[in-house]
This record gives sequence, structure tokens and C-alpha cells, in this order.
Amino acid sequence: MENVHELMDFNVGRARDKKVLLISSCIVDNYPEIARKFLNEGYLLLKACPEKTHINMIGYKLASVISYSQLDEITVLSVDGSFHCVQLQYVVEDIRKHFINVRTKHLVLEKGKIFEVSEQAVKISRHIHRVEKLIKNLK
Repeated sequence: MENVHELMDFNVGRARDKKVLLISSCIVDNYPEIARKFLNEGYLLLKACPEKTHINMIGYKLASVISYSQLDEITVLSVDGSFHCVQLQYVVEDIRKHFINVRTKHLVLEKGKIFEVSEQAVKISRHIHRVEKLIKNLK
């Protein structure tokens, strides 16, 4: 799809003054109307696939884009339930927490619908014992 850039091929300084959406490659391929929606909203779309590219490489490249382009916010959209795609959510939060002060927004796609999830949900989902505790408290 035109105007959607491969993260790993993207020049790290070219996102300056842009709204950036890190999007799972499979969403662009399978739901082009969703990608078009974000393009029409003025987002720069950077696609990545943790199934093809190691998350450490994606994270380093993404941190470089955020830093060199001096981004103050990044939005992530991944497929909910995909153990590969969820890594995009995790790496963005890891960059924010440990390296670069950047606002984050987390979106997931489930059955063709987009849901916003909190930073806290991303954090808790990384800790299975916390998820288990929440489940037990529901009973």
C-alpha cells in the first residue's frame, strides 16, 4: 500500500512534525481500509512484523526514529491476541519507560474493530502472575 513505510527501511529523521502510527504489517495487508483511515487522519504509518524481524531490531529502530525525529507521541496498532504483534505494544512501552520520554497510545484490532487499551493494561499483560491474580479476584 502506498504511503505505508516499512519501519526497518525508514529514514530515522523523516518523522519530524508527524503523527506516527506503528502498525502491524498484517493489518495493512488484511485490512487496507484501516490503514487508509489512519492515513486520512494525517498519520505517518510505519509497519513492522515481529514474526519476521526480531523485536530487538524493531525496538532499536523505533527508538532511533523517536529520538532523531524528536517525536513527543507515538501510537501503536496491533492485532489483539497475536503473541507476535503484542510485542509491538511491549517494545513501545519499554522505550518510553527506560529510554525516551514519549507519550504513547495503544490500540488493538479484534474482529475488525479497534479498541484503545491503557499503558497499564500493556504492563499487566506482560506479567502473567498479575493477570492470574486479577482472574482470581473476579471469582
